[in-house]
Amino acid sequence: MAKKETKEVNTKKNFFTELSHKFSKPFQKKYYYYFLWKNKLSNSETDFSAISEEEFINKYLRKKRNGKTTEGKKSYKSLQMWESTDQYQGLMQEYYNFKMNRDFYKLYETYLEKAMSGDEKALDALKTIKKEIESLNKVQKTSNKPSENEGAKFDLT
Repeated sequence: MAKKETKEVNTKKNFFTELSHKFSKPFQKKYYYYFLWKNKLSNSETDFSAISEEEFINKYLRKKRNGKTTEGKKSYKSLQMWESTDQYQGLMQEYYNFKMNRDFYKLYETYLEKAMSGDEKALDALKTIKKEIESLNKVQKTSNKPSENEGAKFDLT
């Protein structure tokens, strides 16, 4: 059982670690937090699914400059517009791929237990899932090679 949990935690850690690196500059943090909040995700510090829109704006978008506090509404509007960009859609695709991979591994573990107890249908399903996982791993290995345009893909300047 511990191996399953470790695999899921490592996969989750890799996705979020990669996401946080893409938004590592201070002025990019609002994009990182917005993505987590919008998708009701959590990081090691905050469960964004429990935060309302108003709380998000107050905590992550309000700024103090020259003794004045901005409301963060302009930043929030720009983040909403950011959702329609290729960059945001690419992040969503990565997130869905992460979720799909995680779900495939969960299915594999479930059918493995059933197949071990002698369920023939589970054994057939297990073979199919195993082929899918191997296929996903091949695609993932080839897509993890850095491309020339990767830096521009997530440039938020």
